[in-house]
Amino acid sequence: MKMVARPCPLCHALVETHERRTNPPVLYTCSQCGAGLWLIIGMLGYRLVVASVGVRT
Repeated sequence: MKMVARPCPLCHALVETHERRTNPPVLYTCSQCGAGLWLIIGMLGYRLVVASVGVRT
């Protein structure tokens, strides 16, 4: 499956995600702010939502 860059909902940095949802779902991590992100499908297509707020190291 192709990888696509999508913006982090917290800091707007680009996060590499799969083109579509995977089964089981993958928890992506933003390299900029450390947030844990889920890829979901909504009315406007796929988007990232925050699963957990990370700590930037």
